[in-house]
Amino acid sequence: MENACVYIKKVLQKVPVSLSSIDMKEALINKLDEFVNTKINTKQIIAYKKGINLIKENDCILVYGKSQIFRNVLKEAVDKGIKFRVVYVDNRQNNHSKFYFI
Repeated sequence: MENACVYIKKVLQKVPVSLSSIDMKEALINKLDEFVNTKINTKQIIAYKKGINLIKENDCILVYGKSQIFRNVLKEAVDKGIKFRVVYVDNRQNNHSKFYFI
């Protein structure tokens, strides 16, 4: 997956020079919105749907780091009545664990 900088560079190479600066900004903003929707939001939805299907009864899940998608997956599994355990591993520097399950 290409990153946003590479994507912007490609978009800027294709924008006609004859466009005014306002039109160029609008075109760039539209392309960035398209990038976010196709590359980021779609991937999050796919990860969420796959994550819900992976959690089974009496599973033990190891978590490292903080992810809103994964938090939503865990909430959905609890709402479905699935019983599972979570082991949350964190490092001292980030210390997200104290805020993760609030």
